[in-house]
Amino acid sequence: MTIFRRMGRAFATAGVEPKKLEGRRIRVRGWIEQRGGPIISAETPEQIEFAD
Repeated sequence: MTIFRRMGRAFATAGVEPKKLEGRRIRVRGWIEQRGGPIISAETPEQIEFAD
């Protein structure tokens, strides 16, 4: 999953701080793209759901 730096403030405001996602189980909704392997770009905080 990728979160663009320019969107960091919007994610933090919504309570989804990118640095705190590491090691947590999450569900990301979006389109899978191929960029050296499969990847999903999270463009809005609503795409991320905590699973634990």
